[in-house]
Amino acid sequence: MSIRRIVSIAAPVSLTLVTMACGDPEQIIIEVEPETRPIGEGCILDDECQTGRCIGGVCSDSLCEDSGDCREDELCVFDECVPADQFACTGDQAPLLSLSPLDIEFGEVALGNTGEATVTIENLGDCLLTVQGVTLESNADPGFGCSPCDVASFPQRIAPQRSLDVTVTYSPPAAGEAYSKMYVRTDDTTAGDEGLVEVDLHATYSGVPVIIIDPLELYFGNVSQGAQATETITIRNQGSGNAAAAIKGIYVHPPVEFSIPAEFDDIRPTDPLFLAPYDPNNPDTVIEIPVTFHPSGLNNYSSTVYVEADYGDEAASETFTVDLSGSSLGPPQINVDTDQLIFRDDADEPYTVGYVAYRQVTITNSGQSELVVNMSVQDNTGDFTVSPTFVPPIAPGGAVVLSVFYNPSAPSDPANEHDPQQPINAFLNITSNDDDPATDVLKTVALEGWAKGGLFDDVLKLEMEFENADNSWAGNDYRDVDLELISDLGFSCGKPNYTYIPDGNGGYQVDPLQTEDLCEEWSDYQLLGSANWVAIGQYQEPERILLYGLGQDLADGDQFTARIHYLEDCANIPTGILADLLGIGASVLLGIIGGSVGVPITVPPDQISDFISENCWDHESSLVTLHVYVNGEEVAAPQYRLQNKGDFHDIIKLQREDGQFTLLPQ
Repeated sequence: MSIRRIVSIAAPVSLTLVTMACGDPEQIIIEVEPETRPIGEGCILDDECQTGRCIGGVCSDSLCEDSGDCREDELCVFDECVPADQFACTGDQAPLLSLSPLDIEFGEVALGNTGEATVTIENLGDCLLTVQGVTLESNADPGFGCSPCDVASFPQRIAPQRSLDVTVTYSPPAAGEAYSKMYVRTDDTTAGDEGLVEVDLHATYSGVPVIIIDPLELYFGNVSQGAQATETITIRNQGSGNAAAAIKGIYVHPPVEFSIPAEFDDIRPTDPLFLAPYDPNNPDTVIEIPVTFHPSGLNNYSSTVYVEADYGDEAASETFTVDLSGSSLGPPQINVDTDQLIFRDDADEPYTVGYVAYRQVTITNSGQSELVVNMSVQDNTGDFTVSPTFVPPIAPGGAVVLSVFYNPSAPSDPANEHDPQQPINAFLNITSNDDDPATDVLKTVALEGWAKGGLFDDVLKLEMEFENADNSWAGNDYRDVDLELISDLGFSCGKPNYTYIPDGNGGYQVDPLQTEDLCEEWSDYQLLGSANWVAIGQYQEPERILLYGLGQDLADGDQFTARIHYLEDCANIPTGILADLLGIGASVLLGIIGGSVGVPITVPPDQISDFISENCWDHESSLVTLHVYVNGEEVAAPQYRLQNKGDFHDIIKLQREDGQFTLLPQ
């Protein structure tokens, strides 16, 4: 007899002895019982688990935290899964809903934060409560959320004396009050209308207060000894929402020659004045501070108004200052060396369209007090600019030189393009604090520009404006968008990269050896005509690029792209400078004046940069409009919103064919 043996079996086994007929071998059959798995391992059937419970594909026991840890026909009661049928309603049994709270007040929730509350759904009855759904009001204010609230989470059953927690949240999307409702529907028909119960939700985001003081400097001019003059400072809260700003102190120091009303002494940190957001129709939302200058001797005087405020947080408190100055030494006396500037070339011929010419005006002060001047150009064409647009007060005996630039974008006499008989007329208006005689308050310099077009020479003018909501010093809006013209041959024309060196007199000049002007390289190429870039005004708005000198044949079939760049939300130095050339290309300026004459920068550029960085706000987007002119006629005005610093966009494309510019589809 032979016996087949199977050995080394670790799993539980059962033995069966099978007796065969005479002469046949005996066989022992060993049957291996299936191995079971511990809690936490994957499974498909209950038999695969040591506990005999396979829930959600995992071997489990009967312990639980909520009913999601149990089978569909079970509930989690006192941390153990039990059959739901044990709590089915029979006879006169009924569920009883208890919902708490019925009103949630999140209070003030700051932007970027989330308020959170819990609503407890409890079953106080003696049989099963079924929650059919939890939802938020569909047409309510946005910002509210809850969990669980999705359709897939319901229905849920709650055993007697058990509860379900729902988390409700609020994240403010904007300033203001917000209201909503949360609806809970159950099979307790005694609770609400057909089992529907409401929970009222309310939250508030008041916004962020922002203090605006205007002006930041008060110059009283000349006031005779023993007399007085009064100017006004305004304080506004131009923040978001309805958040008030706390004004904790307003005072003058030193208070000898300058004063404010005694009523402002009552404003103290222990008794602040709360300033609501500015409403132009509500005078109570503006604080007006009359400041009086009353010189007691013959001298120049200065002082400072201090405004202490906080934005609802002691750590965010800030002290604002307004510089005060005035004199009693005698009035200023303005002198302007000319009343007319004529722009024709050295041969007394009109300038060619696209050329940049300049003339200078000298303003002197022969009086005894500082002379304060402001300049503006009255010009319908935009072809005249003055630099600088802002000058500091001119000391007695001092002078300042203004450069007036003429950059014609079209012939001055459209009826006689190549031999103009009429100029473009404009005016440089100079206002000052010299009111003796009264005619000195406004000095006017007539500007006469002569320009001619070339034969068969279409002139392309691109003029870009961008959203700059507030150009005042109080607003501190220094968004910076630049315009660039690109040819398909790889040349481009845009704002030059300025480099500055000391001029030896305490100021700074453009360094011609280190300044890069791509427009000059474009023009030197000679096959794409001439191009120049000009920016108008202190904030480089608008910017202009002129392309001219192509004649009938140059750049035939070539394409040109206008590209806009969002360089700064809060530009380090808007337009490259704050108080210098203000938009005149360096090569143009140096070519005209040899790099030795002009208006120097009076403070180091890095100080200008620091001032702007400390005082400006960030902005997230800017709407750009590009006006496209051919031979002085506007042919397109596309708009595009640049969203973030660093963005750029090709806003328009043109093609040159048979001597003419045509717009290409975008």
